Amino acid sequence: MTAKINKKQSLLCVLEILREYSDNKHILKQSQLLDLVEINYDLKIDRRTLYSNIDLLKQFGYDISDFNDNGFGYYLNERTFSSYDMNLIVDAILKDDTASSKAKARIITTIEGMCSKYNKRKIRARVQAYSYKK
Repeated sequence: MTAKINKKQSLLCVLEILREYSDNKHILKQSQLLDLVEINYDLKIDRRTLYSNIDLLKQFGYDISDFNDNGFGYYLNERTFSSYDMNLIVDAILKDDTASSKAKARIITTIEGMCSKYNKRKIRARVQAYSYKK
C-alpha cells in the first residue's frame, strides 16, 4: 500500500532521485525516475505530478535537463563541482600530510554527498587506490 503524499513531499523525492541517480552520463527516462521514487520512498506519483515537480524545480533555479533539451530524459545538470574538480580536491586531500585521517575522511564524505552515486564510486575507488599505494 502506497502512502498518501502531497506535492511538497514528492517534489523533494524527485530532487533527491535526480541528485543521487542522474548526471549528464546517466540520464533517467520518465519511467525510471517514477520507479526510483517508488522504490526509494515508497511513493507512487503519476507522470503529471512528475512534470509539475520538474517545472517547479526549474522555476526555483535547479538546472535540470529534460527530454526537450537532450531527447532522452531527465538529469540534474547542476553540480557544485565537476567530476574533474572532485578528483583534484580528493587527490589534494589524500596527499595532505598535515590533515588527520579523520579530517580527510570527513571532507571526502562531504564531497561524496555532492555527487551522483556513479561519481561516489569513482571517489571511493580513488581513495582505495591511494590507500593501497601507501
